[in-house]
Amino acid sequence: MDDETIIDKIKDWWWNYIERPVKFFWQRRTRGFDDPELWSLDNTLAEYILPRLKAFREGGLLGIPASFCNNVHIHLDDEAHDEELEKWKAVIDKMIFAFEYAANDYWDGELYDKYMGKYRPAKWSFEWLNRKKALDEQADWEQYRKELDIINTKVKEGLELFGKHFQGLWD
Repeated sequence: MDDETIIDKIKDWWWNYIERPVKFFWQRRTRGFDDPELWSLDNTLAEYILPRLKAFREGGLLGIPASFCNNVHIHLDDEAHDEELEKWKAVIDKMIFAFEYAANDYWDGELYDKYMGKYRPAKWSFEWLNRKKALDEQADWEQYRKELDIINTKVKEGLELFGKHFQGLWD
């Protein structure tokens, strides 16, 4: 038997289908964003930055940040410019990798399924999560964690490069 009264159900319906959508609509109209964008601001920013960073990378970069020039004036037709430009593109690619992962809520479903998908229960529960794992499942979990650590290291590097070269994101 459900202890929730009809009044409680009406209040929930009102909040979910009237008050909340109107509140969020008003926030978007008056300040340009709504509260849900703040609930995972890192993800929101990554979703905003990622397509712009990709377009920047694909836009036929002409310039490179001064930090890649080693205090030497490089002309557009110099071989040194081409080498430095390739280094700059590699840095941008690392940034893109990091933002792709962040925009996906730091989740790699394919990697998880590769190692842990075969152990997924029909119905998820805390009891299932806290159970004693078989040896093969423990080994797969360890391998999954190792690969995830490698990905997280790449993400950290890409985000650090974004901060380091933030003022170099011009063309």
